[in-house]
Amino acid sequence: MQPGKTSVTSLFNAPAQYLIPVFQRGYVWTLEKQVVPLWADLEDRALRLIERTEMAQQVGVQSLKPLQKHFLGSLVLTPMHSSFGRVTAYEVIDGQQRTTTLHLLMLAFRHAAKMLDSSPVAQMLDGVVRNPGPYTVVDDHHKVWPTKAGRAEIVFLDQAADCASVLAAYPARAGKNGKQRVERPLMVQAYLYLHQACLAYLRGVSLEDPVTAESERTWADALVHSIRNENNLAPIQAHLPLQPARAETFFMALQELVQIMTLTLETEDDPQVIFETLNARGEPLLASDLVRNFVFLEAARRGQSVEALYANHWQGFDECRDQNNIVTANRYWREKERQGRITSPRIDLFFFHYTVLRRRQETMVSHVFLSFKEWWQGEPRDIDAELARIVRTSVFFRQLISPEGNGFIAEFARLVKTLDVSTLAPLYLALRERLNDNDPRLQQALGDLASYVTRRAVCGYTTKNYNKIFLKLRGTCRIPQPSRICLCVRRKKSCGHRPKGWKIRVSKSELGARP
Repeated sequence: MQPGKTSVTSLFNAPAQYLIPVFQRGYVWTLEKQVVPLWADLEDRALRLIERTEMAQQVGVQSLKPLQKHFLGSLVLTPMHSSFGRVTAYEVIDGQQRTTTLHLLMLAFRHAAKMLDSSPVAQMLDGVVRNPGPYTVVDDHHKVWPTKAGRAEIVFLDQAADCASVLAAYPARAGKNGKQRVERPLMVQAYLYLHQACLAYLRGVSLEDPVTAESERTWADALVHSIRNENNLAPIQAHLPLQPARAETFFMALQELVQIMTLTLETEDDPQVIFETLNARGEPLLASDLVRNFVFLEAARRGQSVEALYANHWQGFDECRDQNNIVTANRYWREKERQGRITSPRIDLFFFHYTVLRRRQETMVSHVFLSFKEWWQGEPRDIDAELARIVRTSVFFRQLISPEGNGFIAEFARLVKTLDVSTLAPLYLALRERLNDNDPRLQQALGDLASYVTRRAVCGYTTKNYNKIFLKLRGTCRIPQPSRICLCVRRKKSCGHRPKGWKIRVSKSELGARP
């Protein structure tokens, strides 16, 4: 591993492309959590540089201490094999969100600098935002090449003439009279925020300043709201003039006062181990992101086609096509869902229940990836077959948490959501994997489960230990014709037999305890 230090401008100054592997997550940085704080840090360094320059004119540079540099984080890179006519490429093992956002910053800064008269900054940024070429592959001109879910956005932003064309291509509202709200892609939101922030900075306005003296609402708050709700963005304090000197200072701040640590891997370094170590704590990655990276890196080690496996199986988790048939990020699986005490992105909930289903053991939410990895490594795996099984089971899970129609499966799913008994999800998935949708045994089994949880709820009993009950049932239940699932409410466990004339048994004391 070769460590190194670089700056924002130096990172992009040399002809190189930072390739985000297809099995990495797409762009997920949001305005409030990451983009706004990032800009605040960068603006702070630029303002400190302005203050230092003014003080140097008064007391001299020699009497001033060097400004402290801002550490922006680290990038873990793997050099890619390069052939004639291709740009030097690095696969980004860790730091893809940061790399993409900094590229968006360079694009936004360049568009803002183009509005200045007699300033060389825009021209200086031309080589920072685009690899000059010529190349045998046209995509090599792009500094950052994201996963497929973000390529349409990055290609458009790289080629956009100005911010106005971006606003026109990605409106916040559509439909008749602009009543329908449209979610702009996260990359576009980040670009728009950074562009308006650059213009405000060039006018001497800080986004942390309040909009009015009487209000606590800042310009940053107003800008975020506008990006989410308005097609056009009114420039902040547009009556103030743009100051070319501030553009030069900001460029110098990015070049001298912002530091990035780069770790370039060598042949003997294991990308998976490094990836897991860097992302083992905190919230940088979802459990599903770790699962995806683990599975596809193993496929790469075996010499299998990662591109083919991803396209055939995993792509649907990350990507979908919008109304214009453009590939974009699939937000369904990233939306948060509440199940019991758990509120997590749907894809993480799916892998939580899927891991319980496969291991047949209780699993802590915080240990999903480690438990999945333990199960996966328990025996040799056919990666293609296992990925196909994951995708098939995810369809069943989606029908459970997002029921549609009036069939018995949808009605069962609505009951589960109403009674908040998501702990039966692994058992439900096991049944769905064994029985076809039109199998009467599936309808009977789900009806039995619905009757059980409903009677328990009517009797006023809690859902405590449901996870253990359904896990035991998952391990003992068999579905030979014409048996039915047997549940014993009073003993709170699977009784493991097939009685004649089966029915859910509730003791007289239990029925008499509640109306």
